[in-house]
Amino acid sequence: ATIAQSSLQVKIGAARDAPTITIETSPVDGFLAEAESFADLIAHGPAHWTGTSHAESIDNMTTLEAIAESARQARAVSIEPAA
Repeated sequence: ATIAQSSLQVKIGAARDAPTITIETSPVDGFLAEAESFADLIAHGPAHWTGTSHAESIDNMTTLEAIAESARQARAVSIEPAA
């Protein structure tokens, strides 16, 4: 299967009429890339892991929690920097 070019539209600000930017990304199957990296980890050891790190996973979850909280409160919320 062919993976189509992806893009992400990001609103800059909280106002309804806030400007948006579009971020274009390379076509990639993220699940396949993570699975292949995991297979390399098992076959060749930790030096071959190219998947997300523990810190990146925590950053991702923190971001998702902030997005959900922002949606519930209908306002921007702050994210504390990682220690």
